[in-house]
Formats: sequence, C-alpha cells, structure tokens
Amino acid sequence: TYMVSWIIAVGALVCAKDLMLVLYDEKYVSGLGIFCLYIVVDMMKFANVSIIFSITNRGRELLKYSFAALIMNGLLNVVLYNIMGIIGPAIATVIITLALSVIIMSRSAKLLNTHVSRLLDFRSMLVLLLQCSVCGVTAILIRNALNIDSMPLINLIVTFAIYGTPMMLLNYKKIFALLKEINGSKLL
Repeated sequence: TYMVSWIIAVGALVCAKDLMLVLYDEKYVSGLGIFCLYIVVDMMKFANVSIIFSITNRGRELLKYSFAALIMNGLLNVVLYNIMGIIGPAIATVIITLALSVIIMSRSAKLLNTHVSRLLDFRSMLVLLLQCSVCGVTAILIRNALNIDSMPLINLIVTFAIYGTPMMLLNYKKIFALLKEINGSKLL
C-alpha cells in the first residue's frame, strides 16, 4: 500500500544526499534533484491499479494508455530538456506518471462502477503526507542542530531514525494491520 511506501520514500527524500553518497559516489550528487524526482515518481505508482484492467479483460486498453504515456514522456523529455536542462526529463516523467496514474485510477473506478474517492482514502493520504512532512522537517532540523556531518552512512542512519521512529509510532497499528492482511498471519 501507499502507507509503507510513502513513509520509506519520504525518509529517502529527507536523507537523499546521504543516501546518494552511500549508494553511489560524490560525483553523482549533482543529480540529487533528479534522484528526488524519481523517488516522487515511485510514490505516485501506488495509484496504478492496472490489475483491474486485466481482471476485466481490458489489457489492450491499458497497453494503449501505457504506449501513449511512453510517447508523451519521450516528447516531453526532449522539450523540457531543451527548456530546463538535465532535470527536464525527470520533471517530464513526474508529469506523465501523474497523468497516467490519474487516468488509470479514473478508468479503474469506472470499470468497477464506483468513484475514485471510494478507491482512495484521500483524508488518510493527506494525514500521512502531513505526518511525513512534519517528521521530515523535524528530522532535518534536529540533524542540523546536532551538527552531525560525519560519514554519510552514519548521517543516513541517524537522520532516518529521527524521521522514522515517530512515523512508526504514529502508524504502527495500521502498518501491522496491513502486514497481517498481506501475510494472512497474526502479528498482533
């Protein structure tokens, strides 16, 4: 579900520079903005309920949407690269992914004879984003106040712990309920 994905993704955004330094190398830090945009793209993919197309024998329709998105992404990549430089294609991907997610979610709701608001709990999503934002900003402020600027791995662990601990405490019941549902076992 989006809950666990978003908690991890926002944590990755909060710790993005250190995460890049741990995963890659100093020479890639110039692409930090692009790295962050692709994390946002991954956050949007929760809304991809394409399985509904398969269940309702609408695989061809999904293929058409995907192919159109591919073409549009390619075109928008070129346009935004010429306007914005290297970050342009990443922004193009965010725009196209968002548009495709909206189209697929809307169409999925229609195929199920319902409304998008019944498929997505917008209030819970907003609350989670608010929690992530507050905990993320708090983690950055605490990290800066502590003036820990040692090794990137240590920074990553400390900052993610400062962010992740309250996020887990705020959401552990929901997360365990989801895990229980997914695994079909009793975790609580």
